[in-house]
Amino acid sequence: MADDIKPAASARPGKAGRLASFHRSLTRTAAIAAMIGLFLVALVTVFDVLMRWFFSQPIHGAMDIAGTVIILIAAASFVAGSSAVAHVSLPVAGYVLGPRARKIFDWIGALSMTVFMGAIAYYLLLHSHEMAEENRQLSVLGWPVAPWWYGATILIGLSALAHLVELFVPDEERAEIA
Repeated sequence: MADDIKPAASARPGKAGRLASFHRSLTRTAAIAAMIGLFLVALVTVFDVLMRWFFSQPIHGAMDIAGTVIILIAAASFVAGSSAVAHVSLPVAGYVLGPRARKIFDWIGALSMTVFMGAIAYYLLLHSHEMAEENRQLSVLGWPVAPWWYGATILIGLSALAHLVELFVPDEERAEIA
């Protein structure tokens, strides 16, 4: 009789649905990009300090590049943070009121993060347009600033998308996302 019992398809480990797989790919790619970017900024900063110390010759524009890359790293970190399925929630109320209330609170938390990240992306887009219209440039290198801000806008938009995907991932697959 025990042989007749089979686990549900979504309960099998490693068999996440397409949405969960998309979410995992999106967030892990952003996390890796943020980590590489942070490493490169640290490397440039160390070489800049060493060049200043040993040769009294800094790397021209190193702080310009570091400052703008940090914008992208911070935005990518928001996307990567979604991999933990971390959002505003009320776990105590969920435990007191039961599993159905917990699911509702989790859904409300994911929805609020989607709206919040979407709003940030919208205002960053407005800011990016303003930077482009004013033709703002980096102080030392003279590169335009707007493309960096557009990149951050795209990454924050991806964070909103990652939280939106959370709304439609079944509970059984949420454990496989992280």
